[in-house]
Formats: sequence, C-alpha cells, structure tokens
Amino acid sequence: MVDVHLNVDEINDYIKAASKRTVDIIIVVALVIILSFMMASTTWFFTEYGIPLDYIPYVHAAEIFIFGSLIVEKISAIIMKTVLIVAGMAVAKGVKTITRIVGYGVLISLLASVFKADPAAALAMGGFMAVVVGYATQQVLGNAVAGVFLVMSRPFKIGDKVKLLGKYEGTVSEITVMFTVIDSGERRVLIPSTKIIGDVIEVIKEEKASS
Repeated sequence: MVDVHLNVDEINDYIKAASKRTVDIIIVVALVIILSFMMASTTWFFTEYGIPLDYIPYVHAAEIFIFGSLIVEKISAIIMKTVLIVAGMAVAKGVKTITRIVGYGVLISLLASVFKADPAAALAMGGFMAVVVGYATQQVLGNAVAGVFLVMSRPFKIGDKVKLLGKYEGTVSEITVMFTVIDSGERRVLIPSTKIIGDVIEVIKEEKASS
C-alpha cells in the first residue's frame, strides 16, 4: 500500500519556499513598474525644464542598466529555486547561469536600442558588448549547457568506476555543472563537461567475488 502520509515540516518548508518565490515575482513586477515610471518621469522632466533632449538616452541607459541588472538577477534566482525543487543543485546552478547570460544579452540589446537616434552609437555599443560577452562566456556557457545535459541524462553517478576521454580512469567522486571529478586513488582529475559530452563514456562494472 502506498504511504501518502505527509510530513508537516516538509509541507511548511514547501509553503515557505512558495511564499518566497511569490514575493520575488512581486519584486520583479515592482521593479519593471518603477523603471517604466522613472523613464517616463525623466522624459517629462527634460521636456518641462528645457534640458537638451540629447541627454535623455544616456539617462535612460543608466536607468535600464541599474534596474535591468536587478531584474535579471532576481529572475535567475527565481528560476534557480524553482528548478531546485525538481532537480539537484548542480542543475539549478547551471540553469541560473544560462538564464543570467540570456538575461544580460537582452539587457545589452535594450541598452543599444536606447541609442536608436544615433545608429552608429547603438551599433558600436551592441557590437562591442556582444563580442566581449560572447568571448568571455563561450567556455562557461558551453560547459554549463553540457553540464545540465550530463546531470539530467545521468550516464554515470557518484561512486561509479569510469574511464573518460579514453585515458582517465577512476571513481566518480563529484559531478557538477562545470566539471566531473575522477579520483584514481593517486590523483583527482577535473574533466570539463563539454569534453565528456562529446566523447565515449565507459562505465566499468566491478566483478562480483565468487562465493
């Protein structure tokens, strides 16, 4: 018979977690509303007091960057907490990393669009930031995506004896989004997730001792 008894502490923890996520969502909505209000107020202020309108895009860019960063961080935290319920910490951290990268990519696009009155500035800014972010995160993003697939597909688990990349043999002591740690007894080897996904994984079965 299936045990359907629910632990009171687990229910309370679930309710608290759900409440925190709800509060976080409300904060995100509030930040979006405040940002919209501030941008509208900035335009009104410059127009009302005769301040050169050429400066408006720069003020709007600062507002978008400050509030946009807060929104990206808060959304990535919400998604991480949600994923953590159905998956492990490794997967949750990987999803958070991917969410942040995507979020800041959108933020960069918004910042570039603010300077639409000056296409050259928007193009230069967007192009430069795209190159910097792309170069800086290509390895991290690749490892994060590969790590998420690795953790979800579970070709091996902690404690398994494996041979990876055709030369690293030992016992799996740790699996993270970025690396898998192999302990050979003499040394510990950290293998990037991207290397594992694109190579043969050999799980070595231990022979049972005959009675």
